[in-house]
Amino acid sequence: MQTAPPTPTSAVSQDSASQPPVVPPTEVRSWWRRHLHWLVLLVTLALGLLTFALDQWALYWLRDVLYAHIRPVVYPLRVLPELLPMTTMLAAFFLLDRKNGRKIALCGLVAVLSASAITSVIKVHAGRHRPQYLRDEPEISNPDRRTVFAGPYKGYTQSQFQSFPSGHAAAIFAFAGVVTMVYPWTALPMLLLACGVAISRICSERHFLSDVYFGAWLGVVCAFNTVRNDWPGLLGQWLRARCRRAARPSMDFTPDLIL
Repeated sequence: MQTAPPTPTSAVSQDSASQPPVVPPTEVRSWWRRHLHWLVLLVTLALGLLTFALDQWALYWLRDVLYAHIRPVVYPLRVLPELLPMTTMLAAFFLLDRKNGRKIALCGLVAVLSASAITSVIKVHAGRHRPQYLRDEPEISNPDRRTVFAGPYKGYTQSQFQSFPSGHAAAIFAFAGVVTMVYPWTALPMLLLACGVAISRICSERHFLSDVYFGAWLGVVCAFNTVRNDWPGLLGQWLRARCRRAARPSMDFTPDLIL
């Protein structure tokens, strides 16, 4: 018995079955849109590794060449990331803007505290020597050893071994990131303010270029995650749920009857 030759439609169906499915361009664009921020974070983190090679050049150039010209502008900015000025700026947003001020104050507080906590933990475990003490200790004055990390033994006990990363840069970039995400038109002034604080930390020989870069990177990451995930709102919901649970009488408790 002879079989009929395959029809053109069956041949087309066999060819289409053998080919891989075609992903629509809209799905590809949506995947890139969903994962773009992670790709940007990884690229900036990889570029930050190059700053270790520029530490000595940036330190001497900013301190000896540029600082004499920008000192009147940069020097007052060194105290902005400290507790009182930062609290004052957050309170000012809270009081002056009734629409978005509460969001900036709460998200800024959470972002600054989280960035400061992370940098403090890394500082004591990395144990990197601050640049201002390099001239006073000849045993580490070799340029090949200036980027050596001493580890947690010295980081826990001596403040001069707490250079990496910069806590001031992390705090000011976390604050600037929150303000920029709420008010996009403030991106340029917030960037200039944060970079001024970072430059002041290098010029005062408290940090290397790589210290302020990775501190700024941590600050931006904390600001982005705080605003995007609404950490103050989630924390408030968790606290309200805990308070309601604590105030509700337990149904498992049955008092004994006194006869």
